[in-house]
Amino acid sequence: LKDNDIIIDVLKNHFHLIESFEDKIKKESVLLKLNEILKKWMNLVNLELNIDSDKASYSEARLLCYGSYKLGVSTPTGDIDALVLAPIYVDRDKHFFGTLYQLLLSISQDNDQISQLASINHEYSITPLIEMQFYGVSVDLVFARLPDVCSLEGDILSNGLSSRGDLSNDSLLWNMDEKLRR
Repeated sequence: LKDNDIIIDVLKNHFHLIESFEDKIKKESVLLKLNEILKKWMNLVNLELNIDSDKASYSEARLLCYGSYKLGVSTPTGDIDALVLAPIYVDRDKHFFGTLYQLLLSISQDNDQISQLASINHEYSITPLIEMQFYGVSVDLVFARLPDVCSLEGDILSNGLSSRGDLSNDSLLWNMDEKLRR
């Protein structure tokens, strides 16, 4: 065996630090389920605000992963850090911590696969987020909004998840408050 193969074998089989194919499929399944909930959430928000949902590019949220999961260095028990990127008319407090959190809470009442749901949105919170155990995976959701979510480079993949858009343009941050920028 080569040195790399030995290292990978030790990390995977002795220390359990490398995800198996099954672990990766499980996490992707979690993201797909979460994406379906985000679609329901955006339908609720659009209905409340009388937004024409036929203009899909302006009325959809995107789920973008970051952190160790996105980098491909997540451990089998590692969490998923995800950004819910929503249209500009979606309010962090009213819709993300209100409507979405209530939707997740409601779904969790009949689904024991969603637990430990917590909204961390205090005045002194550096990065407000929703955290939960979702189908056996720890998930942290943060929120940001843009005038046109779909103007970013990147597409919604065939599995329904978003590919990473080009978020390196600092002008995206100009109209955001401090907590949204983080």
